[in-house]
Amino acid sequence: MKQVLIVAEGKIARIFIEALLEKYFSNNYYIIVSNDKDIVELRYPTSFKIYTFDPLAEFRLSSLLTHNLHDIFVIMPDSRQRDEVCSIIRKFAKDIPITISCESKAEVKESLLHDPNLNTISTSFITARVLINQVPNIPLIARGFGLNKGEIMQINISFGSAYSYISIGSIQQKGWKIVGIYRKNTFLVAKVSMIIQPNDSILVVGEPRILNNIYKKINSNKGNFPAPFGIDIYVYIDFRYSNDREINNIINDALWLHKKIKNEKLVINILNPNNIEKLNEIKKIARKDIIINIDYSRKTASQKIEEDSSQKIGLIIIDSNMLISSKNRRILYKTNTPILKIGKATRLKDIKSTLVLCSSNALHIQNISYAIVDFASQLDLSVKLYEFEIDGEYNTNLATYYQNIGRIFNKKIIIEQTNTKNPIFWLHQNDDKLIQFIPLEIDLLKPRIFWLLNKNTDCLSLNIDKNPQILMPL
Repeated sequence: MKQVLIVAEGKIARIFIEALLEKYFSNNYYIIVSNDKDIVELRYPTSFKIYTFDPLAEFRLSSLLTHNLHDIFVIMPDSRQRDEVCSIIRKFAKDIPITISCESKAEVKESLLHDPNLNTISTSFITARVLINQVPNIPLIARGFGLNKGEIMQINISFGSAYSYISIGSIQQKGWKIVGIYRKNTFLVAKVSMIIQPNDSILVVGEPRILNNIYKKINSNKGNFPAPFGIDIYVYIDFRYSNDREINNIINDALWLHKKIKNEKLVINILNPNNIEKLNEIKKIARKDIIINIDYSRKTASQKIEEDSSQKIGLIIIDSNMLISSKNRRILYKTNTPILKIGKATRLKDIKSTLVLCSSNALHIQNISYAIVDFASQLDLSVKLYEFEIDGEYNTNLATYYQNIGRIFNKKIIIEQTNTKNPIFWLHQNDDKLIQFIPLEIDLLKPRIFWLLNKNTDCLSLNIDKNPQILMPL
Protein backbone atom coordinates (compact mmCIF):
# COMPACT_ATOMS: atom_id res chain seq x y z
CA MET A 1 0.00 0.00 0.00
CA LYS A 2 1.48 3.36 -1.09
CA GLN A 3 1.49 6.22 1.43
CA VAL A 4 0.91 9.76 0.19
CA LEU A 5 1.41 12.91 2.29
CA ILE A 6 -0.65 15.99 1.38
CA VAL A 7 -0.04 19.40 2.98
CA ALA A 8 -3.21 21.27 2.10
CA GLU A 9 -4.48 24.82 2.52
CA GLY A 10 -6.83 26.97 0.42
CA LYS A 11 -9.39 26.59 -2.36
CA ILE A 12 -7.20 24.71 -4.83
CA ALA A 13 -6.26 22.20 -2.12
CA ARG A 14 -9.91 21.64 -1.24
CA ILE A 15 -10.86 21.04 -4.90
CA PHE A 16 -7.92 18.63 -5.23
CA ILE A 17 -8.93 16.63 -2.16
CA GLU A 18 -12.61 16.55 -3.19
CA ALA A 19 -11.54 15.09 -6.55
CA LEU A 20 -9.29 12.63 -4.72
CA LEU A 21 -12.17 11.49 -2.50
CA GLU A 22 -14.30 10.94 -5.59
CA LYS A 23 -11.68 8.90 -7.44
CA TYR A 24 -9.49 7.51 -4.67
CA PHE A 25 -8.13 3.97 -4.85
CA SER A 26 -8.17 2.11 -1.54
CA ASN A 27 -4.71 0.58 -2.12
CA ASN A 28 -3.27 4.00 -1.23
CA TYR A 29 -3.06 5.43 2.29
CA TYR A 30 -3.37 9.22 2.52
CA ILE A 31 -1.98 11.46 5.26
CA ILE A 32 -3.38 15.01 5.19
CA VAL A 33 -1.92 17.90 7.17
CA SER A 34 -4.17 20.97 7.26
CA ASN A 35 -5.41 23.77 9.48
CA ASP A 36 -8.05 24.72 6.91
CA LYS A 37 -11.52 24.16 8.39
CA ASP A 38 -13.09 23.63 4.94
CA ILE A 39 -10.65 20.75 4.30
CA VAL A 40 -10.66 19.19 7.76
CA GLU A 41 -14.47 18.95 7.86
CA LEU A 42 -14.74 16.89 4.64
CA ARG A 43 -15.91 13.28 5.08
CA TYR A 44 -12.97 10.89 4.74
CA PRO A 45 -12.85 7.08 4.41
CA THR A 46 -10.64 4.99 6.69
CA SER A 47 -7.68 5.10 4.27
CA PHE A 48 -7.25 8.83 5.09
CA LYS A 49 -5.56 10.10 8.27
CA ILE A 50 -6.08 13.81 9.10
CA TYR A 51 -3.62 15.90 11.18
CA THR A 52 -4.60 19.44 12.22
CA PHE A 53 -1.41 21.35 13.01
CA ASP A 54 0.63 24.13 11.45
CA PRO A 55 2.80 22.47 8.75
CA LEU A 56 5.57 24.99 9.57
CA ALA A 57 6.02 23.20 12.89
CA GLU A 58 9.19 21.30 11.97
CA PHE A 59 9.08 18.80 14.84
CA ARG A 60 5.52 17.66 14.09
CA LEU A 61 5.92 17.58 10.31
CA SER A 62 9.20 15.64 10.46
CA SER A 63 7.52 12.85 12.47
CA LEU A 64 5.38 12.06 9.41
CA LEU A 65 8.33 11.85 6.98
CA THR A 66 8.91 8.10 7.16
CA HIS A 67 10.59 5.86 4.58
CA ASN A 68 7.14 4.47 3.70
CA LEU A 69 6.09 7.69 1.96
CA HIS A 70 5.77 7.32 -1.81
CA ASP A 71 4.79 10.90 -2.79
CA ILE A 72 4.29 14.31 -1.16
CA PHE A 73 1.97 17.09 -2.36
CA VAL A 74 2.23 20.65 -1.02
CA ILE A 75 -0.73 22.82 -2.02
CA MET A 76 -0.76 26.18 -0.23
CA PRO A 77 -1.82 29.68 -1.38
CA ASP A 78 1.05 31.46 0.42
CA SER A 79 4.22 30.89 -1.65
CA ARG A 80 6.63 31.67 1.22
CA GLN A 81 4.93 29.21 3.56
CA ARG A 82 4.83 26.59 0.79
CA ASP A 83 8.57 26.97 0.10
CA GLU A 84 9.36 26.77 3.81
CA VAL A 85 7.35 23.55 4.14
CA CYS A 86 9.28 22.08 1.18
CA SER A 87 12.59 23.09 2.81
CA ILE A 88 11.57 21.36 6.06
CA ILE A 89 10.64 18.21 4.15
CA ARG A 90 13.99 18.16 2.35
CA LYS A 91 15.87 18.26 5.67
CA PHE A 92 14.42 14.88 6.59
CA ALA A 93 13.46 13.30 3.24
CA LYS A 94 16.01 13.91 0.48
CA ASP A 95 14.59 11.77 -2.33
CA ILE A 96 10.82 11.54 -1.90
CA PRO A 97 9.08 13.20 -4.91
CA ILE A 98 7.35 16.48 -4.03
CA THR A 99 4.67 18.07 -6.21
CA ILE A 100 3.73 21.69 -5.53
CA SER A 101 1.04 24.00 -6.89
CA CYS A 102 2.19 27.49 -7.83
CA GLU A 103 1.03 30.48 -9.86
CA SER A 104 4.22 30.24 -11.93
CA LYS A 105 7.77 28.90 -11.52
CA ALA A 106 9.03 32.46 -11.04
CA GLU A 107 7.55 32.56 -7.53
CA VAL A 108 9.28 29.37 -6.40
CA LYS A 109 12.52 29.64 -4.42
CA GLU A 110 15.47 29.03 -6.74
CA SER A 111 17.07 26.35 -4.58
CA LEU A 112 13.87 24.29 -4.84
CA LEU A 113 13.77 24.59 -8.63
CA HIS A 114 17.14 22.80 -8.77
CA ASP A 115 15.69 19.87 -6.80
CA PRO A 116 15.44 16.95 -9.31
CA ASN A 117 12.64 15.35 -7.27
CA LEU A 118 10.41 18.43 -7.14
CA ASN A 119 7.61 18.91 -9.68
CA THR A 120 5.78 22.20 -10.18
CA ILE A 121 2.19 22.52 -11.41
CA SER A 122 1.64 26.03 -12.76
CA THR A 123 -1.99 27.16 -12.50
CA SER A 124 -1.35 30.00 -15.00
CA PHE A 125 0.05 27.62 -17.63
CA ILE A 126 -2.85 25.16 -17.22
CA THR A 127 -5.42 27.95 -17.54
CA ALA A 128 -3.77 29.32 -20.70
CA ARG A 129 -3.59 25.84 -22.24
CA VAL A 130 -7.30 25.24 -21.66
CA LEU A 131 -8.16 28.65 -23.12
CA ILE A 132 -6.12 28.10 -26.31
CA ASN A 133 -8.02 24.90 -26.93
CA GLN A 134 -11.23 26.94 -27.21
CA VAL A 135 -9.89 29.12 -30.05
CA PRO A 136 -11.39 28.11 -33.44
CA ASN A 137 -9.14 26.75 -36.23
CA ILE A 138 -6.41 25.75 -33.78
CA PRO A 139 -5.44 22.03 -33.89
CA LEU A 140 -6.21 20.22 -30.62
CA ILE A 141 -3.41 18.20 -29.11
CA ALA A 142 -4.33 15.71 -26.38
CA ARG A 143 -2.00 16.96 -23.68
CA GLY A 144 -4.38 15.96 -20.91
CA PHE A 145 -6.88 13.21 -21.56
CA GLY A 146 -9.55 14.26 -24.05
CA LEU A 147 -11.99 16.54 -22.26
CA ASN A 148 -10.02 16.25 -19.02
CA LYS A 149 -13.05 14.60 -17.42
CA GLY A 150 -11.53 11.15 -17.20
CA GLU A 151 -13.22 9.71 -20.28
CA ILE A 152 -9.85 8.48 -21.63
CA MET A 153 -7.55 6.50 -19.39
CA GLN A 154 -4.32 4.53 -19.68
CA ILE A 155 -4.10 1.65 -17.20
CA ASN A 156 -1.04 -0.47 -16.48
CA ILE A 157 -1.56 -4.23 -16.19
CA SER A 158 0.52 -5.75 -13.40
CA PHE A 159 1.60 -9.39 -13.37
CA GLY A 160 -1.03 -10.29 -10.78
CA SER A 161 -3.92 -8.40 -12.36
CA ALA A 162 -7.23 -10.12 -13.08
CA TYR A 163 -6.88 -8.79 -16.65
CA SER A 164 -3.61 -10.63 -17.31
CA TYR A 165 -3.63 -13.45 -19.85
CA ILE A 166 -7.20 -13.03 -21.07
CA SER A 167 -8.49 -11.94 -24.46
CA ILE A 168 -9.99 -8.50 -24.98
CA GLY A 169 -13.11 -10.05 -26.47
CA SER A 170 -13.83 -12.06 -23.32
CA ILE A 171 -14.06 -8.95 -21.10
CA GLN A 172 -17.48 -7.43 -20.49
CA GLN A 173 -17.20 -3.83 -21.74
CA LYS A 174 -20.46 -2.09 -20.85
CA GLY A 175 -20.12 1.68 -20.95
CA TRP A 176 -16.41 1.48 -21.73
CA LYS A 177 -14.08 -0.02 -24.31
CA ILE A 178 -10.46 -1.09 -24.71
CA VAL A 179 -9.22 0.65 -27.88
CA GLY A 180 -5.52 -0.13 -27.79
CA ILE A 181 -2.57 -1.68 -26.00
CA TYR A 182 0.87 -0.20 -25.36
CA ARG A 183 3.38 -3.07 -25.36
CA LYS A 184 7.18 -2.67 -25.36
CA ASN A 185 7.02 0.93 -26.62
CA THR A 186 4.63 -0.07 -29.42
CA PHE A 187 0.97 0.87 -29.78
CA LEU A 188 -1.33 -1.96 -30.91
CA VAL A 189 -4.90 -1.34 -32.04
CA ALA A 190 -7.19 -3.54 -29.94
CA LYS A 191 -8.67 -6.70 -31.47
CA VAL A 192 -11.11 -9.06 -29.76
CA SER A 193 -8.64 -11.95 -30.12
CA MET A 194 -5.72 -10.04 -28.59
CA ILE A 195 -4.40 -11.39 -25.26
CA ILE A 196 -3.58 -8.82 -22.57
CA GLN A 197 -0.17 -9.52 -21.05
CA PRO A 198 1.51 -8.39 -17.82
CA ASN A 199 3.29 -5.02 -18.15
CA ASP A 200 0.94 -3.97 -20.96
CA SER A 201 -0.83 -0.63 -20.69
CA ILE A 202 -4.37 -0.59 -22.03
CA LEU A 203 -5.93 2.54 -23.50
CA VAL A 204 -9.60 2.70 -22.52
CA VAL A 205 -12.43 5.12 -23.24
CA GLY A 206 -15.81 5.42 -21.61
CA GLU A 207 -17.94 7.10 -18.96
CA PRO A 208 -15.55 8.49 -16.28
CA ARG A 209 -17.34 6.88 -13.32
CA ILE A 210 -17.22 3.47 -14.99
CA LEU A 211 -13.53 3.87 -15.87
CA ASN A 212 -12.72 4.67 -12.24
CA ASN A 213 -14.35 1.39 -11.20
CA ILE A 214 -12.52 -0.50 -13.94
CA TYR A 215 -9.22 0.96 -12.75
CA LYS A 216 -9.90 -0.27 -9.21
CA LYS A 217 -10.76 -3.77 -10.45
CA ILE A 218 -7.65 -4.02 -12.60
CA ASN A 219 -5.37 -2.88 -9.79
CA SER A 220 -7.05 -4.79 -6.98
CA ASN A 221 -5.47 -7.88 -5.50
CA LYS A 222 -5.68 -11.31 -7.09
CA GLY A 223 -8.69 -13.50 -6.39
CA ASN A 224 -11.40 -11.64 -8.27
CA PHE A 225 -13.27 -14.21 -10.34
CA PRO A 226 -15.91 -13.68 -11.80
CA ALA A 227 -14.25 -10.31 -12.59
CA PRO A 228 -13.45 -9.08 -15.17
CA PHE A 229 -16.43 -10.73 -16.86
CA GLY A 230 -18.93 -9.17 -14.44
CA ILE A 231 -19.87 -8.82 -10.78
CA ASP A 232 -23.04 -10.90 -10.31
CA ILE A 233 -24.05 -14.57 -10.58
CA TYR A 234 -27.23 -15.30 -12.55
CA VAL A 235 -29.07 -18.62 -12.16
CA TYR A 236 -31.73 -19.83 -14.60
CA ILE A 237 -34.28 -22.48 -13.62
CA ASP A 238 -37.15 -23.52 -15.89
CA PHE A 239 -39.73 -25.41 -13.83
CA ARG A 240 -41.00 -27.16 -16.95
CA TYR A 241 -37.76 -29.07 -17.45
CA SER A 242 -36.47 -29.55 -13.90
CA ASN A 243 -37.76 -31.75 -11.09
CA ASP A 244 -37.55 -30.90 -7.38
CA ARG A 245 -34.19 -32.63 -6.90
CA GLU A 246 -32.62 -30.80 -9.84
CA ILE A 247 -34.00 -27.48 -8.60
CA ASN A 248 -32.60 -28.10 -5.12
CA ASN A 249 -29.21 -29.04 -6.56
CA ILE A 250 -28.80 -25.91 -8.67
CA ILE A 251 -29.97 -23.58 -5.87
CA ASN A 252 -27.77 -25.22 -3.23
CA ASP A 253 -24.75 -25.09 -5.55
CA ALA A 254 -25.43 -21.44 -6.37
CA LEU A 255 -25.82 -20.46 -2.69
CA TRP A 256 -22.60 -22.25 -1.76
CA LEU A 257 -20.62 -20.62 -4.59
CA HIS A 258 -22.09 -17.20 -3.74
CA LYS A 259 -20.48 -17.46 -0.29
CA LYS A 260 -17.11 -18.52 -1.65
CA ILE A 261 -16.22 -16.23 -4.55
CA LYS A 262 -16.01 -12.46 -4.94
CA ASN A 263 -19.29 -11.61 -6.60
CA GLU A 264 -21.79 -9.01 -5.40
CA LYS A 265 -25.26 -10.46 -5.96
CA LEU A 266 -26.83 -13.82 -6.65
CA VAL A 267 -29.82 -13.45 -8.98
CA ILE A 268 -32.05 -16.54 -9.23
CA ASN A 269 -34.40 -16.42 -12.23
CA ILE A 270 -37.44 -18.71 -12.06
CA LEU A 271 -39.13 -19.38 -15.41
CA ASN A 272 -42.60 -20.85 -15.89
CA PRO A 273 -43.33 -21.59 -12.21
CA ASN A 274 -45.83 -24.42 -11.88
CA ASN A 275 -45.13 -25.61 -8.33
CA ILE A 276 -46.42 -23.13 -5.74
CA GLU A 277 -44.98 -25.02 -2.78
CA LYS A 278 -41.47 -25.10 -4.28
CA LEU A 279 -41.80 -21.46 -5.36
CA ASN A 280 -42.66 -20.35 -1.82
CA GLU A 281 -39.70 -22.35 -0.52
CA ILE A 282 -37.34 -20.54 -2.90
CA LYS A 283 -38.75 -17.12 -2.00
CA LYS A 284 -37.66 -17.63 1.62
CA ILE A 285 -33.95 -17.47 0.71
CA ALA A 286 -34.24 -13.93 -0.70
CA ARG A 287 -32.24 -11.19 1.03
CA LYS A 288 -30.31 -8.05 0.11
CA ASP A 289 -27.64 -9.88 -1.89
CA ILE A 290 -29.87 -12.73 -3.12
CA ILE A 291 -32.53 -11.65 -5.62
CA ILE A 292 -35.39 -13.94 -6.65
CA ASN A 293 -36.87 -13.01 -10.04
CA ILE A 294 -40.05 -14.88 -10.98
CA ASP A 295 -41.16 -14.67 -14.61
CA TYR A 296 -44.80 -15.47 -15.27
CA SER A 297 -44.75 -14.40 -18.94
CA ARG A 298 -43.91 -17.88 -20.24
CA LYS A 299 -40.54 -16.77 -21.59
CA THR A 300 -38.11 -19.44 -22.72
CA ALA A 301 -34.70 -19.68 -21.11
CA SER A 302 -33.02 -18.32 -24.25
CA GLN A 303 -35.32 -15.27 -24.26
CA LYS A 304 -34.64 -14.49 -20.60
CA ILE A 305 -30.88 -14.97 -20.94
CA GLU A 306 -30.77 -12.75 -24.02
CA GLU A 307 -32.80 -10.11 -22.16
CA ASP A 308 -30.37 -10.19 -19.22
CA SER A 309 -27.20 -10.20 -21.32
CA SER A 310 -26.92 -6.40 -21.10
CA GLN A 311 -26.34 -6.72 -17.33
CA LYS A 312 -22.89 -7.13 -15.78
CA ILE A 313 -23.16 -10.90 -15.43
CA GLY A 314 -20.00 -12.52 -14.11
CA LEU A 315 -21.21 -16.14 -14.16
CA ILE A 316 -24.31 -17.92 -15.47
CA ILE A 317 -25.41 -21.10 -13.67
CA ILE A 318 -27.61 -23.65 -15.45
CA ASP A 319 -28.31 -27.37 -15.31
CA SER A 320 -27.44 -29.79 -18.10
CA ASN A 321 -31.02 -29.70 -19.46
CA MET A 322 -30.44 -26.10 -20.57
CA LEU A 323 -27.71 -27.14 -23.03
CA ILE A 324 -29.91 -29.63 -24.88
CA SER A 325 -31.47 -26.83 -26.95
CA SER A 326 -29.19 -25.52 -29.71
CA LYS A 327 -30.94 -22.15 -29.43
CA ASN A 328 -30.00 -21.94 -25.75
CA ARG A 329 -26.40 -22.75 -26.62
CA ARG A 330 -26.28 -20.00 -29.26
CA ILE A 331 -27.64 -17.40 -26.83
CA LEU A 332 -25.27 -18.52 -24.06
CA TYR A 333 -22.35 -18.31 -26.47
CA LYS A 334 -23.27 -14.74 -27.42
CA THR A 335 -23.32 -13.57 -23.80
CA ASN A 336 -19.52 -13.91 -23.68
CA THR A 337 -19.92 -14.92 -20.02
CA PRO A 338 -18.58 -17.95 -18.10
CA ILE A 339 -21.26 -20.65 -17.82
CA LEU A 340 -21.40 -23.13 -14.96
CA LYS A 341 -23.24 -26.34 -15.79
CA ILE A 342 -23.90 -28.09 -12.49
CA GLY A 343 -23.10 -31.79 -12.09
CA LYS A 344 -25.67 -34.51 -11.68
CA ALA A 345 -23.58 -36.54 -9.22
CA THR A 346 -21.16 -34.01 -7.68
CA ARG A 347 -22.13 -31.00 -5.61
CA LEU A 348 -19.88 -27.94 -5.59
CA LYS A 349 -19.27 -28.16 -1.84
CA ASP A 350 -17.67 -31.58 -2.40
CA ILE A 351 -15.23 -30.71 -5.19
CA LYS A 352 -11.52 -31.06 -4.44
CA SER A 353 -9.85 -30.04 -7.69
CA THR A 354 -10.18 -28.25 -11.01
CA LEU A 355 -9.45 -30.03 -14.27
CA VAL A 356 -8.32 -28.80 -17.68
CA LEU A 357 -8.03 -31.19 -20.62
CA CYS A 358 -5.31 -30.15 -23.06
CA SER A 359 -7.10 -30.11 -26.41
CA SER A 360 -5.57 -29.64 -29.84
CA ASN A 361 -5.98 -25.86 -29.54
CA ALA A 362 -3.43 -25.01 -26.86
CA LEU A 363 -4.00 -21.27 -27.30
CA HIS A 364 -7.60 -21.58 -26.07
CA ILE A 365 -6.43 -23.50 -23.00
CA GLN A 366 -3.80 -20.82 -22.41
CA ASN A 367 -6.30 -17.96 -22.73
CA ILE A 368 -8.47 -19.24 -19.88
CA SER A 369 -5.57 -20.07 -17.55
CA TYR A 370 -5.72 -17.03 -15.27
CA ALA A 371 -9.45 -17.39 -14.54
CA ILE A 372 -9.01 -21.10 -13.76
CA VAL A 373 -6.20 -20.60 -11.26
CA ASP A 374 -8.01 -17.59 -9.77
CA PHE A 375 -11.15 -19.69 -9.25
CA ALA A 376 -9.14 -22.56 -7.75
CA SER A 377 -7.33 -20.18 -5.43
CA GLN A 378 -10.55 -18.70 -4.03
CA LEU A 379 -12.03 -22.15 -3.39
CA ASP A 380 -8.72 -23.70 -2.23
CA LEU A 381 -8.78 -26.36 -4.96
CA SER A 382 -5.91 -28.10 -6.68
CA VAL A 383 -5.38 -27.52 -10.41
CA LYS A 384 -4.77 -30.46 -12.74
CA LEU A 385 -3.69 -30.17 -16.37
CA TYR A 386 -4.42 -33.46 -18.18
CA GLU A 387 -2.68 -34.00 -21.52
CA PHE A 388 -3.21 -37.04 -23.73
CA GLU A 389 -0.87 -37.48 -26.69
CA ILE A 390 -0.56 -40.84 -28.44
CA ASP A 391 2.89 -40.00 -29.79
CA GLY A 392 4.10 -38.73 -26.41
CA GLU A 393 5.00 -35.27 -27.79
CA TYR A 394 3.60 -33.12 -25.00
CA ASN A 395 3.15 -29.35 -25.02
CA THR A 396 5.78 -28.34 -22.47
CA ASN A 397 5.19 -24.64 -23.18
CA LEU A 398 1.56 -24.92 -22.05
CA ALA A 399 2.57 -26.71 -18.85
CA THR A 400 5.18 -24.03 -18.13
CA TYR A 401 2.63 -21.31 -18.83
CA TYR A 402 0.20 -22.72 -16.25
CA GLN A 403 2.97 -23.14 -13.71
CA ASN A 404 3.88 -19.46 -14.12
CA ILE A 405 0.27 -18.47 -13.46
CA GLY A 406 0.27 -20.80 -10.46
CA ARG A 407 3.19 -18.89 -8.95
CA ILE A 408 1.12 -15.69 -8.95
CA PHE A 409 -1.44 -17.38 -6.69
CA ASN A 410 1.03 -19.61 -4.84
CA LYS A 411 -0.87 -22.54 -6.33
CA LYS A 412 0.82 -25.78 -7.41
CA ILE A 413 -0.20 -27.03 -10.87
CA ILE A 414 -0.46 -30.81 -11.23
CA ILE A 415 0.60 -31.95 -14.71
CA GLU A 416 -0.57 -35.40 -15.83
CA GLN A 417 0.71 -36.49 -19.24
CA THR A 418 -0.19 -39.86 -20.76
CA ASN A 419 -0.22 -41.65 -24.10
CA THR A 420 -2.46 -44.50 -22.93
CA LYS A 421 -5.36 -43.10 -20.88
CA ASN A 422 -7.88 -41.45 -23.21
CA PRO A 423 -9.28 -38.46 -21.27
CA ILE A 424 -12.92 -39.26 -22.11
CA PHE A 425 -12.61 -42.83 -20.82
CA TRP A 426 -10.65 -41.48 -17.86
CA LEU A 427 -13.44 -38.98 -17.03
CA HIS A 428 -16.08 -41.73 -17.17
CA GLN A 429 -14.08 -44.03 -14.87
CA ASN A 430 -12.65 -41.39 -12.52
CA ASP A 431 -14.48 -40.97 -9.19
CA ASP A 432 -12.68 -37.79 -8.14
CA LYS A 433 -14.87 -34.84 -7.12
CA LEU A 434 -13.75 -32.19 -9.59
CA ILE A 435 -14.90 -29.25 -11.67
CA GLN A 436 -13.82 -29.15 -15.31
CA PHE A 437 -13.02 -25.97 -17.24
CA ILE A 438 -13.84 -25.98 -20.97
CA PRO A 439 -13.11 -23.25 -23.56
CA LEU A 440 -16.40 -21.99 -25.00
CA GLU A 441 -15.73 -22.69 -28.68
CA ILE A 442 -17.92 -22.25 -31.74
CA ASP A 443 -18.07 -26.06 -32.18
CA LEU A 444 -20.39 -26.21 -29.17
CA LEU A 445 -23.12 -24.55 -31.22
CA LYS A 446 -23.41 -27.58 -33.47
CA PRO A 447 -26.16 -30.18 -32.83
CA ARG A 448 -25.21 -32.51 -29.99
CA ILE A 449 -24.97 -35.50 -32.33
CA PHE A 450 -21.94 -33.83 -33.95
CA TRP A 451 -20.18 -33.59 -30.59
CA LEU A 452 -19.79 -37.37 -30.68
CA LEU A 453 -18.09 -37.13 -34.08
CA ASN A 454 -15.81 -34.28 -32.99
CA LYS A 455 -12.20 -35.15 -32.16
CA ASN A 456 -12.04 -32.24 -29.73
CA THR A 457 -11.99 -33.71 -26.20
CA ASP A 458 -13.77 -30.63 -24.82
CA CYS A 459 -16.83 -31.22 -27.01
CA LEU A 460 -16.83 -34.91 -26.14
CA SER A 461 -16.53 -34.24 -22.42
CA LEU A 462 -19.61 -31.96 -22.48
CA ASN A 463 -21.71 -35.12 -22.81
CA ILE A 464 -20.46 -36.23 -19.39
CA ASP A 465 -22.79 -34.67 -16.84
CA LYS A 466 -21.42 -36.32 -13.70
CA ASN A 467 -19.22 -33.41 -12.54
CA PRO A 468 -19.82 -29.65 -12.79
CA GLN A 469 -18.24 -27.87 -15.75
CA ILE A 470 -17.47 -24.22 -16.45
CA LEU A 471 -17.48 -23.06 -20.07
CA MET A 472 -15.08 -20.14 -20.42
CA PRO A 473 -15.44 -17.53 -23.21
CA LEU A 474 -12.40 -16.93 -25.37
